[in-house]
Amino acid sequence: FTVLHSDGAAHTISFNTVVITGDFLLNGAPFPESEYNDANFSLRDRLTNSVFSIGNSQDLSYSIDLIPGHYDVLYSVETNQDDDVPRNVGAVVMENVALLASQALDIDVTAYTLGGDFKLNGGAFPGAENDDAKFFLVSEQMGQLLLGDSKEQGFDGVMVLPGDYEI
Repeated sequence: FTVLHSDGAAHTISFNTVVITGDFLLNGAPFPESEYNDANFSLRDRLTNSVFSIGNSQDLSYSIDLIPGHYDVLYSVETNQDDDVPRNVGAVVMENVALLASQALDIDVTAYTLGGDFKLNGGAFPGAENDDAKFFLVSEQMGQLLLGDSKEQGFDGVMVLPGDYEI
């Protein structure tokens, strides 16, 4: 592109770019093609920490031009009506990926489905609307996600990304 200097002189600045294309996959298969069960994917530049979107899982694939470098691939659920996609927000699903030349890069997200009961001193939580607690899984690498509410007495079918979490 061309930049005009204050003295009127034109300077051309050029950047080398690469084209990265690929598919969004969930456990080796295409993501649901649904606006109600989808996630956003981003790249974070390892040098500058700049983050930019590369696409949404409901599109099933992506193609981007970018400056060569090393990037982390980030995952954030957008909508999860049927628990068909992981609930994580801000999760690093691929780390320090070298994108130095035009190439294909499929982003295959591994996920697991969890279920369990919420207990208070070994028994059921009180069922009162104003006497409940929300349970979250929290991870520096995998973000935060809601497991459920104590008034539900448990959770079932919650899809999450593998990682180390605190409750």
